[in-house]
Amino acid sequence: MKRTVLGLVRHGETEWNHQNRLQGTIDIPLSAIGSRQAHCLARKLGQQTWDAIYASDLSRAVTTAQIVANSMSLRVAIDKRLRERNYGPLEGRIRSNINHLYPGLITHGTEHAIEGVEPFASLCERAQIAFEEIAERHAGQRLLIVSHGGWINALLHTISNGQYGTGVNKQENTGVSLLEKSKNRWRVHAVNDVSHFDDGDALIAYYSNVKA
Repeated sequence: MKRTVLGLVRHGETEWNHQNRLQGTIDIPLSAIGSRQAHCLARKLGQQTWDAIYASDLSRAVTTAQIVANSMSLRVAIDKRLRERNYGPLEGRIRSNINHLYPGLITHGTEHAIEGVEPFASLCERAQIAFEEIAERHAGQRLLIVSHGGWINALLHTISNGQYGTGVNKQENTGVSLLEKSKNRWRVHAVNDVSHFDDGDALIAYYSNVKA
């Protein structure tokens, strides 16, 4: 039986990523840099065989997915369950300020009593249900899911029992995490792969500077 291979892709950069603002469910579009990142990714993935591509309904994910899909003549399927965690009243605020007020909320899934913030456990459940349903729909195929850093890390945390994901790994913009299912078990083969950025790409210098 053919194995199911699934690539989890974080969307390209937005201006709010550059400003270190928490986006959550607010629909912020890709920046020019984010578009270039997506094209770098498409250049690599377009040389491979993929059977389907899904995306969160937020435009930063949809646009990233569309750029990749165009390189392999696929149609993007939109699934609202793939959108980022809802951070309610914290969305739009500087991440460092949030980390100071609510330690671990963003990076480790730590719970705080904040009305309107989606519980981490709920995010994990939502991510796993959507992931398993999509994977089952495409059993034995190779597919891509373009989502968000928090969503991807929550899923990795859930399926690896905490070995990967929230509190362990950071997801860079257009980073790819590769999973494979065999004998009813998911194995993580790569986390946050950004090898599609060539050593000589000007994007690397920019990315290193703004993320330092």
